[in-house]
Amino acid sequence: DDNGNANNDNQVEYKIEDSMFLQAYEQSKAVDVAFFRSKKMPGDPHVGFKVEFKNELVQGLGGPYRQFFSDISTELTSFLPLLIPTSNNIADKGEFKDRFTLSSSYNSSTALNHFEFLGVLMGICIRTGVHLTLDLASIIWKKIIDEPIGIEDVYQYDEGLYNMITAITDKDLTVDAFNNNFNYTFTCELTDRTIKELLPDGN
Repeated sequence: DDNGNANNDNQVEYKIEDSMFLQAYEQSKAVDVAFFRSKKMPGDPHVGFKVEFKNELVQGLGGPYRQFFSDISTELTSFLPLLIPTSNNIADKGEFKDRFTLSSSYNSSTALNHFEFLGVLMGICIRTGVHLTLDLASIIWKKIIDEPIGIEDVYQYDEGLYNMITAITDKDLTVDAFNNNFNYTFTCELTDRTIKELLPDGN
């Protein structure tokens, strides 16, 4: 819910104390993002913030900092509802079957704040040279950096959709062949597998 104790967007139950991503979000949501634009100090690891693991004997700045990003990478691709497997991932199909995409149904006000915080963490990674290991589909990365999306990106995301597009755009496909072999509707399947009509009565 919008208080952060549980999530109803995808009917997934979780608690803040179970997630370092959510704990970091709660602790930093009132902080100006400019605070994270730290400059590297001579002789010290370049970090965007200090990470402390309570009741754990971890020394230095760099180790806990890198472990934090490793742990939230695991959270984001396992139980947090921000990311979900692509169609190829679900079907265990194709060369790019390990990719993830954004969940279209995780869209409450708190959810959007979580996505914004994920973007902040990505920026911190770029500045400080740590890795946020997220196997996102190329469609997502290209939207982030404003690059055009091509049919090859559809292939990475959903091989079945790619095959359908290449079939119906075949220059030798006649109207009769299309009508006899294809039975499509004006609908779209979102990343969370819900169906949305593109036109009234599109079904």
